[in-house]
Amino acid sequence: MQIAFKIRQDLITNLNFVRLTSSLLPPDSGCGILNPAVRESYDEAVSFINNANEKQFIEIGPTILNAIDPILKTAIKNFPPKKELHEISNAFNELLKQEPELFSFGIPFYWLDPLIDITNLLDPKIPYQTRIGTGHHAGKWALEEMYFLDDGFYFLVKSEKELDLLLLFGRKLQESANKGYPSEVAYIQARTINMNTCSYGRNSILNLYSFIECFMNGVAFDYYLRNKEALNAQEIETLHGKKKGGFVSLEYKLEKYPAIIRQDKKQVLYVTDPKQLKEPFRTLIRECKGLRDSSMHFAPNKEAVWRKPTDWVEKARKYSNTIMQSAQSFWTACYPNKGFPFYLRNLNYEKCYEGAEKRLSETEKIRKKQGASS
Repeated sequence: MQIAFKIRQDLITNLNFVRLTSSLLPPDSGCGILNPAVRESYDEAVSFINNANEKQFIEIGPTILNAIDPILKTAIKNFPPKKELHEISNAFNELLKQEPELFSFGIPFYWLDPLIDITNLLDPKIPYQTRIGTGHHAGKWALEEMYFLDDGFYFLVKSEKELDLLLLFGRKLQESANKGYPSEVAYIQARTINMNTCSYGRNSILNLYSFIECFMNGVAFDYYLRNKEALNAQEIETLHGKKKGGFVSLEYKLEKYPAIIRQDKKQVLYVTDPKQLKEPFRTLIRECKGLRDSSMHFAPNKEAVWRKPTDWVEKARKYSNTIMQSAQSFWTACYPNKGFPFYLRNLNYEKCYEGAEKRLSETEKIRKKQGASS
């Protein structure tokens, strides 16, 4: 009985490690969980574990363990374990219970890092809360702030392209009016493009403002996850964006987060005192924040959201610069001796803008290709 039990536990332990690590490997690696041969072998072994009796475990179990051994050794080479395999297996089982959709949304880096070394897969300098892709998403990883940043610049580029089209329509309408027969259809089309320009400009600002908030919270949470054993209760609450149980303002975070994260624990940003408020935070707080708040929950006494398309594009351009500069200043306040985060295009405005242009260009290519094939 004890022999059969041990063989069964060894099978579970080894298979769990193989399943975990193979799910992290890209589909084109040949060793990933999506490889039909790997998947079939894994499923057969799991079926044996679930259905075999004591005699079968003793007679067949060792053969299966030997068959798994080369795969296990490769997995250990690719992802050196930091703890005993049975500890990793038990932790993996618990994670699957807590997050049944794990293989759809990825595995948190803060869960993986204490258990296995993944430097062969990605740069360990990414934030601890990063989701590491599995299965079809293996080899990739995701952070919310990445999406807000990319979407903000995408909508900026879209608003500019749409404004160019609107101005072209305006010239044609003027030419038609000068000839005495303005086109009603053209006016309707111009109104549509007008709305599109405003929508894209407004959403650029909303996404970029969401980015700066998400970015700041992400920097704070990453620091909390990596240093929570050395933090006191008040620091932990602050890094969670709270004070006495309630959520705190952007201004509060700008002042308090760096003071906790910096090695010298000094406050270096002052934004709540009007006399000490400097750029880029002056524009961020006095202008951008107001327009964002008004767009999210408008009231007649707030910033106007009924604006000309040229105004929306102008503000999207201005505030995109403000927000990128604010992100850079906040990062430097937290980590004065570190370069800007590589996972956010090094907070480089030109790189973000070029990425948005490329995304738009690729989308147009896909649209044309689909149109040609339909």
